[in-house]
Amino acid sequence: MSALRRVHQRDWDNGDCGIACVAMLARVSYEEALEAFRTLPGKAKGTSFFTTHTDIAQMLAQFSIATKRVSFRSWRAIDRHAIVKVNPYQSGRRWHWVVLDAGRDELVVHDPKPGKTHLIRDFRGLKGSGHFIAVAD
Repeated sequence: MSALRRVHQRDWDNGDCGIACVAMLARVSYEEALEAFRTLPGKAKGTSFFTTHTDIAQMLAQFSIATKRVSFRSWRAIDRHAIVKVNPYQSGRRWHWVVLDAGRDELVVHDPKPGKTHLIRDFRGLKGSGHFIAVAD
């Protein structure tokens, strides 16, 4: 498993973090991930880019990446590249996506949020929640 490169999101206000995370995990450009997003039902037009677990899995499948949905227990329990739902708000109806990079000497997180330029090694501010999308075996 090799290290991933960070891709930043382009439209923070409209929730495109999932698109940027798919680009990171699939090792494609943001534009290619956006094209995959636009093929999803009901996503061909519009300016809302919020994504669900199902959307993320379907987008990754377009790049021949098999995934599985796994219950989040702890950051250290994740042993593969994954897109993780963090910091849910508004009664759990919205959240942020980040990528766990398991291809380095230590686990790190890539946050696609604009302005986040460093690898995150201290996960205390990232509250994983619910399920995450892991690359399947």
